[in-house]
Amino acid sequence: MTDFAWQTPPDPIAKILDAPPPPALMLSPDRQWVVELEQPAMPSIAELAEPEVAIAGFRINPQTNTPARHGTYRSLKLGKFAEFQPQPVDLPDDPRLSYFKWSPDDRHLAFTLMQPNGLELWVLNLEDGKARALTAPILNATYGTPFRWLNADTLVCKCVWDERGKLPDRSRIPAGPIVQENLGRKTPNRTYTNLLESPDDEILFDYYVTSTLEAIKLDGTRSRLVEPCIIDEARPSPDGNYILLKTLHRPYSYQLPAGFFPKQIQVLDAAGAPVYQVDNLPLADSLSTKFDSVRPGRRRSHWRSDRPATLYWLESLDGGDPDRDVPHRDALLEIDAPFTAEPRLLWKSEDRFRKISWGRDDLALAWESSYDTRRLRLWRLNPAQPDRAKLLVDRSSEDRYRDPGMPMATPGKFGRDVLHLTADGGIYFSGRGAVTAGLSIRS
Repeated sequence: MTDFAWQTPPDPIAKILDAPPPPALMLSPDRQWVVELEQPAMPSIAELAEPEVAIAGFRINPQTNTPARHGTYRSLKLGKFAEFQPQPVDLPDDPRLSYFKWSPDDRHLAFTLMQPNGLELWVLNLEDGKARALTAPILNATYGTPFRWLNADTLVCKCVWDERGKLPDRSRIPAGPIVQENLGRKTPNRTYTNLLESPDDEILFDYYVTSTLEAIKLDGTRSRLVEPCIIDEARPSPDGNYILLKTLHRPYSYQLPAGFFPKQIQVLDAAGAPVYQVDNLPLADSLSTKFDSVRPGRRRSHWRSDRPATLYWLESLDGGDPDRDVPHRDALLEIDAPFTAEPRLLWKSEDRFRKISWGRDDLALAWESSYDTRRLRLWRLNPAQPDRAKLLVDRSSEDRYRDPGMPMATPGKFGRDVLHLTADGGIYFSGRGAVTAGLSIRS
């Protein structure tokens, strides 16, 4: 039998395939620094051959605790934006870099460096251009973003559980039959890949995805905020005083990916103590298969980017079923820290809520749309006076000639993106455009 090795095609094919893509550029929020990132044209054969484990609707690399075939950059250059002459940052040979995040005070850039056995957390000092490792390969990126800045000198990190031990043995002999019950409910579902299939898969899911939430300071000091759990998201408030924590828990599903699993949503203080229970959503196994169907309960909870610690979320008014004939589909609500008052209603959408961009106390833009009718509408909201919502755009989602684009954003008071306004209060929009003269929106 003849042995074949990997072969290189002749030029110009090889040159075309190996041509590096243009570098990616990152501008610091204060517009003082620019980072240039280079990535290879294609992943190497060694990267494609790395192990993969399929669990709960996604694939992971069990050796590095990252998504399978995780794309990375291979070099990092830093420079002043005004001069635009980025210089290489000293890093280990052949680094694999990802998850870049500017610090709130624009003095540091945090990122991860992938080692053969996991993800390290690194930080780059923008003033002296020196990068250093803050941790060993302890970050867990199997499910979601592994870290975020809490404040100028502290990061909130999802870390591999120190005591998780060795990978549990998987029995080839089932302990009994796998029983799935419907209990008289309608449970239509789409089909998904890489789902859990057995109790052994559930154990595997817990093993790889369970994390501890830790606060890691720039001096390397670590403190645990949350005991081991499956963290869907841990997002600090703009002022750094609270953390919005979303965690998954049992019972799991063999028909749905992890995003549909039961989810607890709560607000913690900066020390990890619970201060507000947002919701505890059950398994979402009875949703309609229609495109506008959503999960009942409080969903899409997030921090307002223009406020220090104001939480907002959506609640479906049709039970999440787009076939129900109701005057309004969704309600937008908010609550301010310290989360002791009653939530405040900001807006009710006639169609399904899609997106919101915050500007200031009296200005936000919200989108609603209907998949069946293709209607897409843009509203100007006044969060301080919810009864003053004004319709700005009412068009078909397929009508490019009346598409104003998307509003442009700029870092606000707390470093989060807010609407970029003109001196007289106008809003900049940017889009590909389909008419020569552009569009004007009267607000």
